[in-house]
Amino acid sequence: MAAVDERIAKARQERSIRLDLSYMGITNIPADIGTLTYLTELDLTGNMLESLPNEIADLDRLVSLYLDDNVFDKFPASVCDIPRLGNLGISYNRLRGLPKEIERLTSINQIDLHSNYLDTLPRVFGRLTELSRVDISYNEFRKAPAVLWKLLNLIYLDV
Repeated sequence: MAAVDERIAKARQERSIRLDLSYMGITNIPADIGTLTYLTELDLTGNMLESLPNEIADLDRLVSLYLDDNVFDKFPASVCDIPRLGNLGISYNRLRGLPKEIERLTSINQIDLHSNYLDTLPRVFGRLTELSRVDISYNEFRKAPAVLWKLLNLIYLDV
């Protein structure tokens, strides 16, 4: 955890816009991640994360968040409160559903949910009108969810 704390401290000192904490064996993210208000990209790929601190929502400039290849079985609700989030990768996890709060991701234009255990999408998913790219392949869908047809800006879909 010392290496994580060091990287966070360095990012804070340098006012970094990108922080890569991928493949570090992290099991939890310290709450002071929320102090990195200059971040536009955060990569947490390939760790052992089951949850995120609520302070992740304090990253109000964050545009890209990569949570792929972790052990989330519930979609981290705090992600839904990141105001400028445009690109979310949360593939290769254990997600069985998405919360209705996902509709608060009004800036999201790309979402990668492949290789989870999803078998349905909430109706509010259709309110994510900025979505242009959706990957829900390698899940448990029997057919393409009808809510996808409400995404009028969609140019790429993998089911």
